[in-house]
Amino acid sequence: ASDVYKRQFNILGYANEQPKWNYQYFKELSKCKTALNLSRGKPMKYHTSNRIASLVANGIMTFIDKRTNYQDFFSNDEMGFYKDTDDLLNQLENLNGNINKINRISRNGKKKYFSKNSLGQTRPKALT
Repeated sequence: ASDVYKRQFNILGYANEQPKWNYQYFKELSKCKTALNLSRGKPMKYHTSNRIASLVANGIMTFIDKRTNYQDFFSNDEMGFYKDTDDLLNQLENLNGNINKINRISRNGKKKYFSKNSLGQTRPKALT
């Protein structure tokens, strides 16, 4: 996994860097091909930060801890799932240079996200 450490990382709001908001936040997201969705505390079933909406909906291949059980909603062809840091680093290393696979997973994840969260899926039964 040594090559992974040579990759560029963009960690917003960390090490005295001010958080980004609004347009600046989305400008930073546009630089990313993959993202790591972390939540405070220990990973729990179906729990995630609302940041996942910004990541997946903007077509960024998103990695999330397997213990969130988001595999119940997304497949491995729509999102990345890792069991620990070593697993995450190995997956990133395996994706290195495979922009077509990253783009495919990103597109699939975005498509699934919008199909799950469209107005038709969330509107009350009385309105359908």
